[in-house]
Amino acid sequence: MQADCDAEQLVAERTEPIFFLPDRSVQAAAHSRMADFSDPDCGPLPPDDPAAARFMDCPYKAKGSRVWHERGQLADIEFEHWRSFLPQDDEGVVPLNRQTAMELALLHSRDYQTQVEGVYLQALPVSLQRFQFDAQWTGGAGLAFLQRGGHTAGSTRTLSLTDGLGVSKRFATGGQLLADFSNAMTWEYNGGVSSAASVLSFQFLQPLMRRAFREVQLEPLTQAERNLLYSVRDFARFRRTFFVSTVGTNGYLGLLAVAQAIRNEEANLESLRRNLEEHIALYETNQASQFQVDQVYQEYAQGRLSLMRAQATYNTELDRYKLQLGLPSTLHVKLNSEELKQFELNDPRLEKLTDRNDATRIGLLQFSEDELPSMSELRPFYAECEAMLDLIPELTSEVKSELETWTARLKADTERTSGDPDDEASVERQRELELAERLTKVISEILAEFPADVEQLETARTAIDADKPLLAWEALNLLCGDQLRERLDSLFVVQTQVRVYLIQTKPVEISEDTAIWLAENNRLDLKNQQGRVVDAYRRTEVAADLLEADLDLVLGADLGTDPGRINPLRFDSSASTLRAGLQFDGPLNRMAERNDYRASQIEYQRARRNYMAARDSILFDVRKILRNLNLNRFSFEISRQQLITAARQVEQAQIDLRNAEQSDSNLTRNLLQALQSLLQARNSLIASWVSYETSRMQLHQALGILQVDDSGSWINDGQTFDNFLDINDAPLGFERELDPGLDGDASGDEEVPVL
Repeated sequence: MQADCDAEQLVAERTEPIFFLPDRSVQAAAHSRMADFSDPDCGPLPPDDPAAARFMDCPYKAKGSRVWHERGQLADIEFEHWRSFLPQDDEGVVPLNRQTAMELALLHSRDYQTQVEGVYLQALPVSLQRFQFDAQWTGGAGLAFLQRGGHTAGSTRTLSLTDGLGVSKRFATGGQLLADFSNAMTWEYNGGVSSAASVLSFQFLQPLMRRAFREVQLEPLTQAERNLLYSVRDFARFRRTFFVSTVGTNGYLGLLAVAQAIRNEEANLESLRRNLEEHIALYETNQASQFQVDQVYQEYAQGRLSLMRAQATYNTELDRYKLQLGLPSTLHVKLNSEELKQFELNDPRLEKLTDRNDATRIGLLQFSEDELPSMSELRPFYAECEAMLDLIPELTSEVKSELETWTARLKADTERTSGDPDDEASVERQRELELAERLTKVISEILAEFPADVEQLETARTAIDADKPLLAWEALNLLCGDQLRERLDSLFVVQTQVRVYLIQTKPVEISEDTAIWLAENNRLDLKNQQGRVVDAYRRTEVAADLLEADLDLVLGADLGTDPGRINPLRFDSSASTLRAGLQFDGPLNRMAERNDYRASQIEYQRARRNYMAARDSILFDVRKILRNLNLNRFSFEISRQQLITAARQVEQAQIDLRNAEQSDSNLTRNLLQALQSLLQARNSLIASWVSYETSRMQLHQALGILQVDDSGSWINDGQTFDNFLDINDAPLGFERELDPGLDGDASGDEEVPVL
């Protein structure tokens, strides 16, 4: 439609280099859930509410129109075609990651479509205001038959034909030109008399005081043009906000955090299950009390309840997120866990090997020196120990490789950012290098002790071959209960620490001065507020103009045809007139205009205050986000340390419990508390990572530099802030204040650390 073409052209004229707008029509895409395939002009009737339909079919005592039902009836308000375009797998499930989530949101979100339509609706007044200054043509014709007197002798019958063609033109100075050509022809049937007359009229009206000149006449057009620019900018800013809300803490990343919390609960429940089985086995051999078993069981039951709660929370949040994307909550979607792999702090094979070792140890605890196992019962335990021992070198080598990767990254970061050795970041890297060296020693010890494990297994095999069940049982029990358990616990703790530090976050290096300058020069909402101050200023001038007197210059001319001839094109000077004059109306009653003028002055002051408030609010948001970014970064590092500490506490608690000579409920309580601390540390790690990633997005959004392409991808993620700096356009003195910030040192009243 022409209206759509005009609106799209007007919007394209207002696209600026500092933001990106997609080439999107106001109609929803054909594969969108919101698409409407019915005729927009005379389409079929959508299904109606039965109770409300009665009042359309029979409003009051009148019979309703049949037109509505003659157009046909839709089966449903929503078309179901969009489901076939979903990126479903073989099972009909839609996998969700960052990219697909944004693509689905841009396609199906009702809020996003409403914003698109808002820009379109703001463009329509602009086309109308522009049309007001174009030449506007009018034309029409009329045919009338008139009979007087019925069928008597004095009756008359007349047929009249009138037509006209005119054009009007409005000028920016307030003048208005009208030109009109009209023609009238009459035929009387009784007397055979005919007449034809034409008039060519010209009129020109030019205000000389009130409502005169460009500042008044162009105001509606000027405001409409500027309002469309504001609307385009608001939509560009909405796209950035939409990206953060769809991907950030309240969107995809928040859903990832809930999904990871379920994994953490599952891992915690599995640890509690193993400890419960071990305590039951120890209780049966009088190595643990019933109270200790009850302690572990109570925590295990609580763990099951916590897991159910986490799963319910995840399903609820997933349904809410589907609604946020514009999808029905009944749609089957599955979160892509690729981004959660970095939070898989232990190899599943290592966890499975730990389960196997615990099961073997529990099986061996069923026997005692008084009730020794037979050779046929010992051989499966020996085979299981042999199979587990074969996996230790492979898992150790994998952990060693990960440790080497982390160490190489630390050394590269140290060389790249070498500076003040007393700097906090340098001290932290040095601390991490020392930790890496200690972990390397632990790996070396595990590899060095492996021959002793093999020797212990050989002792068990020799005893089995010699038919010595006591010696074989003791050797296998020592191997599973002490040696292999110690190796696996050490690998568990080492790999946890290494993988925690392998989780990467993108650093943000920006000073407060730089951030403020970027926000002041790139925030679209601040530019709009600045423009509205000028709008209010102009309106005061328009209101003041209405206080003046009316003084209009009026010019006119009528060219008529010769009344004595029946010729609609024979103009004659005798039938022509010329007019010229001035019309004056004194400003004797301007009370309403006076009040409007004073109100416009107050509105101008309000606009100034609104701009100052907007600027202060933006600077406040930037400073707050910088603080939160620094806090979230620090919180993530603290979460790393807490998780490492919790893993060590679990290891130590297990060692203390195994080495206890008698049952001690305090040791069980210590183990349960250590497991709970480990769960909390894991949840805190993913939560702080999500908060940091969201803060990075919010910072780019607050600075007005977050760029999102047609598909919803963040295309300038990872770019340095120097790409958005233009020193030539900076205010006087900016170079002196900004240069230290570009080197990484914040300047100003409050120093913001480089992140």
